[in-house]
Amino acid sequence: MRTFLKFIPLILTAILISSCANQLPPQGGEIDRTPPKAVSITPPNGTVNYTENSFTIEFDKYVDRRSFRESLFISPKPKSDLDYKWSGKEVKVSFSKPLERNKTYLVTIGKGLKDIRQGNTLNSPIIFAFSTGNKIDKGSVIGKVFNLSEKEVSPESYKNLMVSAYLEDGKDINPEKTEPDFICPVNADGSYEFSNLPQSKIRLFAVMDNDRNYIFNKDYDNISVNEGDLDLSDTTLEPVSNFLIDISPTYFYQSLTDIWGKQDIVFKGADNTFSKFISGIYKDSTGNFYSTIKNKDAGIPVRPSIFLYFKNNKDKLSVTESISITDTSTGKNVPLEYLWMNDSIIRVMPQQNLIYGMNYKLSAMNNYSIYFQTIEQRKTGTFILKNAVKSDYNIYVYLLSTDRGDVIYAMKLNKSENSEIKDVIAGKYRIFAFLDADGNGKYDRGAYYPFKPSEPFYIREDVTIRGQWNTEDIIKGFF
Repeated sequence: MRTFLKFIPLILTAILISSCANQLPPQGGEIDRTPPKAVSITPPNGTVNYTENSFTIEFDKYVDRRSFRESLFISPKPKSDLDYKWSGKEVKVSFSKPLERNKTYLVTIGKGLKDIRQGNTLNSPIIFAFSTGNKIDKGSVIGKVFNLSEKEVSPESYKNLMVSAYLEDGKDINPEKTEPDFICPVNADGSYEFSNLPQSKIRLFAVMDNDRNYIFNKDYDNISVNEGDLDLSDTTLEPVSNFLIDISPTYFYQSLTDIWGKQDIVFKGADNTFSKFISGIYKDSTGNFYSTIKNKDAGIPVRPSIFLYFKNNKDKLSVTESISITDTSTGKNVPLEYLWMNDSIIRVMPQQNLIYGMNYKLSAMNNYSIYFQTIEQRKTGTFILKNAVKSDYNIYVYLLSTDRGDVIYAMKLNKSENSEIKDVIAGKYRIFAFLDADGNGKYDRGAYYPFKPSEPFYIREDVTIRGQWNTEDIIKGFF
């Protein structure tokens, strides 16, 4: 008996190890790809006269605790520290000081929250609100943050993106110095939805908060201004506020004299656009000559806009005089237009359309040559746009290819009849249009401080142009 008793601690240890081993995830089977979900929230959404100093959330699976803390947003920001108490899949968040009276609090768990097992993250935020008074605020704003910096925007592009809301109570609002009153993370598709806001005037900004401190830092972050402040006291309206957060370097140079607008306003990206542009285009083996088309490129527009970058350029005149485009079948040079974008980048365009399906040679500085072929006519179509916007201002429309960033078509929208763009290469496009409020023919992005609203714009994704077809669309309004 005594001998058996000696082995009891070893047996218990073995049982404990076996028990712990059984908690490991089972091997095999389908991989869990579902994001964590809140199965219970206390207090329930919409609770009024709430007197407790905490809230509790239970999830359907174990979540990463650090990601929870980093993804938690409480608006308005409590004037106290937070304490987290975990019990399995449940967390209780307590405030070190009492909450303000007669205040609606909006709790948001952003899409950075992930589960432990597979690291699945939320597709959209978990949101609930409660009030310490006898009513709950019901002001709302919906919208979308558009990103034109990529051919196809990935959810990762919105990872650190949030929309900040400031109550306009006479204070001087500078996003570089003042934390927002309310914060809303942006969904994976760029959309966002504010709820339970006070019925007052508010100012919104879209901020790519890369250092995650809720303050805009012009050295690290990106910011976008909308087309004006909102008055949520007018309950007859459904406020919509959209933002344009970024634009591709190729679009930047293509549109420098057209849509990009004023460059004296500080936005992240204005300083590093040059390096991003250079890294995204083609270069020759010497590394001194860059072009937006590559050697033996095919499917080039019959009216191409070609950008050339000369790394060691010293003399603009000699560079310009050396550039030519030659029809290889006849040996004749094509009359060209030139525009220097800066000391090293020049835009080259033929004065008239090239011939469909023909081979051409681009030469520069007697050392560099690029051969390319224009698109076949059967692979182009016509884009027709109807104007249903009631406005006395001019409207400019751009058709931006999502297949290749250097293919862009532009037109000024007719007010009384349809407008059309011919010879559009078949493929996928975005429509970008803006209302030219200041009449300068450029898209004005506004300024975050001193505040200046942006010009209203319209974006539509997934426009398909088919060869030998007329594709029609309509602009109904700006939102």
